[in-house]
Amino acid sequence: ALPDSNAPSLTLPAVSAANTGDYWCMATNVSGNTSTNSAALEILDPTASLRITEFLAENDSGLRDEDGQQSDWIELHNPSPNPLSTAGWSLTDNPALPRKWPLPDATIAPGGFLHIWASGKNRSPANGPYHASFALSNAANSYLALVNPDGQPVSAFTYPEQFADQSGGLATGSASGFRYFAIPSPGALNTNAQSSVKDGISLDFPAVFSTSLSIPP
Repeated sequence: ALPDSNAPSLTLPAVSAANTGDYWCMATNVSGNTSTNSAALEILDPTASLRITEFLAENDSGLRDEDGQQSDWIELHNPSPNPLSTAGWSLTDNPALPRKWPLPDATIAPGGFLHIWASGKNRSPANGPYHASFALSNAANSYLALVNPDGQPVSAFTYPEQFADQSGGLATGSASGFRYFAIPSPGALNTNAQSSVKDGISLDFPAVFSTSLSIPP
């Protein structure tokens, strides 16, 4: 249900991992007016590990860090029904340096997110905000990876050219692939993903608003 107690709710019975993805709902009032909105549904997987779900490599008018700067950013997500620690994990923009920036020891709640500024400021205070030692490139064939304590990249992108204020990452429920997002959604599930940009124009038609749902198995 929406925060308004008078708003209607939609129940999806017997959900499973196969139901993960974007849902569209159309409502019609007594006057015949309609409204269509989307919601992202994720089924938490006990076998899943941490992953990069979204990043922004050219932040022109989006979020500002604690210094008032529009730094690049990376979103980590826990798609598991269990809390997961970042201890021993790393982020890198260079496949030859898998442990380029060791993550601070933090715990990401089930279905939760961790925001990392990719500012090059290299800050890891106990309670954040966290800043990686590198910024993101917006050039085609750039690299970004989350590396596990064994030194293996478990969530990696060799991504295409990035555009101002348009993020990239994974469609909800996906562990690999790449999508553009015309409207970034840091700290929330990704919706309305499109897989390509032609001549610098995103083929993306975002909804009016989206709602995130996380339902354990």
